[in-house]
Parts: sequence; C-alpha cells; structure tokens
Amino acid sequence: MAALTVWLFEVDRIDEVLESAGEFKQLGLIDYFDVALVSWLAGSDRPELTRLPELAGDNRFNDAFWAQLFGVTFFPASLGAGLGVAGAAVNDEELGLTPAMAATLRDEMRPGTAALFVYSSGASAQDGAASEEIRRRRKGVPLRLLSSNLTSEQDEHLRAVYREA
Repeated sequence: MAALTVWLFEVDRIDEVLESAGEFKQLGLIDYFDVALVSWLAGSDRPELTRLPELAGDNRFNDAFWAQLFGVTFFPASLGAGLGVAGAAVNDEELGLTPAMAATLRDEMRPGTAALFVYSSGASAQDGAASEEIRRRRKGVPLRLLSSNLTSEQDEHLRAVYREA
C-alpha cells in the first residue's frame, strides 16, 4: 500500500528534518518512492518546491506530478481550466491528497514554515515498531503529520501517468 504523508514543521528545522528523513531511509524504516520539500521562507510571497532525488527511489515521479500536486494544494483557484487534459485526468484526491489535507496545508503553510511531501510504501504506518523507531529518531523536531493511504488502483494510476522516464 502506498501513502502520501506530509510532514509540517518550522522552516528553520529543514536540515534536521532532512537528516532524519535520510536516516529513516538508511535504516530501512521508510521506503521512499519520491520526496519533495516545500519551504516558505520569511519575507517570500509564496512557497517554493524542491525535489529531493537523493531520498527518492528509482521509480520516482516526473516534474508534472509535483507541479500538479503543488498547484492543487496551494493555488487551486488560480488553476481553473489551465490544467488542461492532465488536470482533467487526475484530481487532488487521485494524487493522494484528501480535501482535509489540502485545507490543512493551505491553512497552516505560511512564511516561516515548511512541509516534506513523502510518497512512500506506507509500510511504516502498518508496522508499530517502525513507527515508534521513527518517532524516537526524529531528533525532537516538532512535526505535524498528515497522511493519506492510496488504494492499489490509485497507486498504479499515478505510476502509469507520472513515472519519470
């Protein structure tokens, strides 16, 4: 089962969060398929997306996936018909983003905050020991976690549409 998890935290903790995420990968606690960081620096007009291929697996998504997920999360009203055919084919829930997650992100992301978007196997959510180890190792970084499990069909659809060539 795949999952989209969003880790919300203060922007000044980015290095610690990325260090923890790398440690989770190295220890096999999380099987990352793809990862991106959204950071909204103080004084900036809007958040910025950075893909993290060093954390991602071999079958990561192309730029279109992250652009669409970022767009429907932070700029839904401005997208409108501009999404074109790809936008009609995949909506935010098909991307793994529930309406509640999107609303929380729009409410809580502001200058000075960041979010790590993790598309993973979701196995750690099923394994209590792995979840506990992740909590223990996150180095005291206060995180707010938002998570959505994808069905096999959603996962297969996303991989078919967005797999990086």
